[in-house]
Amino acid sequence: DKSYVNPNETNPEHALDILSASPGGVYVTVGTERGFIGASLAKGISHLLMIDSNPAIVLYNKINTALLQLAEDRAEYVHLRLEAGPDEWETLAAKRRIPSESKQLLSDIHSYDKWRGFQKGNKLNEPGPEDFIGSNYLKDDLLFQKIKAIADRQHVRAVEADLERAEDVSTVASALKKSGIKLGVLDLSNTYDDPYLDQSAFAKVV
Repeated sequence: DKSYVNPNETNPEHALDILSASPGGVYVTVGTERGFIGASLAKGISHLLMIDSNPAIVLYNKINTALLQLAEDRAEYVHLRLEAGPDEWETLAAKRRIPSESKQLLSDIHSYDKWRGFQKGNKLNEPGPEDFIGSNYLKDDLLFQKIKAIADRQHVRAVEADLERAEDVSTVASALKKSGIKLGVLDLSNTYDDPYLDQSAFAKVV
């Protein structure tokens, strides 16, 4: 498996100098929490596009987006993320005005079970003293409000695509161009390394 569902890079604050100077537009990235954290930190970012070839990562991103839409505030989001049972997800989803795709996800016991599995060992939930300093939207109201606002506007997309496939890259690039939304940040993590993309393939993607 070439992908990490749970975040394995615990110091995104090291990118703050870059993110604080980023232009507006869409934050394009791979993985899971890397996108939610990066978009919450990046100045002017209004959209988030998360691309990955691993269906589990795409599912994680879709469920997390749905939970951000469902929660009324950070405290409720943390409860829904870490403690709430499937019946509470389904009941709240039925009552509140969230997109139909989110309602379906939050009413599906398979999604709930997968989410609970994803959260085991997730360092964002219980960070160490040197982890996610100033970058954890679970613990910061302003960061939470930023990423929730993007989710509420339905400006988060999780897409299954393989950056090793020229056809997939072309499809994503064409969709971005058609949307008219400017590229604010391109954050492809360490995909330039094996076993992800080699450097020549990475250069073609960029």
